[in-house]
Amino acid sequence: AEQHDIPLETPPRLRDKQALAKLTDLAPDAILVVAYGQILTQEVLDLPPLHCWNVHASLLPRWRGAAPIERAILAGDNETGVGIMRLTRKLDEGPILLEKRLPIDPDDTGGSLHDKLSALGGEALQEALPLIEGGQNKLLSQSEQSVTYAAKIDKAETRIDWSASVVDIERGVRAFNPSPGAWCLTPSGQRLKVLRAKVTASIKMSKAESLGAFVADHSAIACRDGLLVLEEVQPPGKKPMPLKSFLAGNAIQNGALFS
Repeated sequence: AEQHDIPLETPPRLRDKQALAKLTDLAPDAILVVAYGQILTQEVLDLPPLHCWNVHASLLPRWRGAAPIERAILAGDNETGVGIMRLTRKLDEGPILLEKRLPIDPDDTGGSLHDKLSALGGEALQEALPLIEGGQNKLLSQSEQSVTYAAKIDKAETRIDWSASVVDIERGVRAFNPSPGAWCLTPSGQRLKVLRAKVTASIKMSKAESLGAFVADHSAIACRDGLLVLEEVQPPGKKPMPLKSFLAGNAIQNGALFS
């Protein structure tokens, strides 16, 4: 919008009288929101004759809510997408105008999937806007029997729990990359973000290894049911780096415990 000199307003709350007055003065034909983070009031919903619409980053009714991208990765979903839906007073439950599907690759992160879905959302909008303008709205109601909710990511979720399944931990590493980042404490107590990791069936965990123990031979950490191989990490105040580079300046003994 700024590049094309389109007027831009980013009101933190549309309940604000001044913000609502500005919106009313624009007399919009339709309103479109993307990742706005607020439920529009009925007053706003009733304003445009062609209704209010939302670009949502999931295949509704799966993952209604604030964090659909992260939740899809955390759940191990194989597919996601974007939908253009008409807004109602309730969270992400409005009827769907159209949707586009996208496979989730095994190495997708929250960041990479966000970028793919952003591009896909642009394609969906190009198809949706003429339909909205022409009033050709053949809408599909959402099924209430298959609803899942994508709750906002809590800070506590981003700390790695080494007693969890190695598959779940790896998904968390990908889901929270690049932000807010999955993290743990090194044996010396240093906070460390884990940006990339992998599960490999070729490495077997010894029964003697404690949860969170560093397995130096494989650059891995012992989890409940396997070893997580660390590939890329980020210490506080520094750029992301391969684990090998981090270990060059931070020696960690075999068997030392991460927490």
